[in-house]
Amino acid sequence: MTRQGATPTAGTPSGLVERFLQNVRLVKSLRKLDDEALAQAGGYRSRQVLNARLAGRTSPDIEDIARICAGLRVSPEVIFLPYNDLAAWLASEEGQQYKPPRQPKPTRTRTNRSGADARSEK
Repeated sequence: MTRQGATPTAGTPSGLVERFLQNVRLVKSLRKLDDEALAQAGGYRSRQVLNARLAGRTSPDIEDIARICAGLRVSPEVIFLPYNDLAAWLASEEGQQYKPPRQPKPTRTRTNRSGADARSEK
C-alpha cells in the first residue's frame, strides 16, 4: 500500500500490481471477456475468487498471474509491459495469434483440502 498522495512507480511492488491490474482490464475489454469467462478460462472455480484478485482485496500471487494470463491469452511478461507497448503488442500479428501454455489445474477449495488432510491422517 502506498502513502496517501504518493503515486506508485512501475519499479515498486505496488506499481507493478497497478500496472498488472490496468493491463488486465485493457486485455479483458479488447478480448471482450467478462469476469465469468475469464474465471473459467483461467481455471478458477468461481468468479468471486478471480474478482478478489482483480479488485485488490487479495494480492495476486505467481499462480494467479499465470492463470489470469492464460485466460487472457497473453504471456506473463506481456501483461507487465507499459500500457502503450501492450496495446501495440495486442494489435500486432503475434498478439492476435498467441496461444498460451496449458493452464494449471484448478485450486482445491478449503473443504476439499480439509477432506484431503483427513484422508491422509487415516
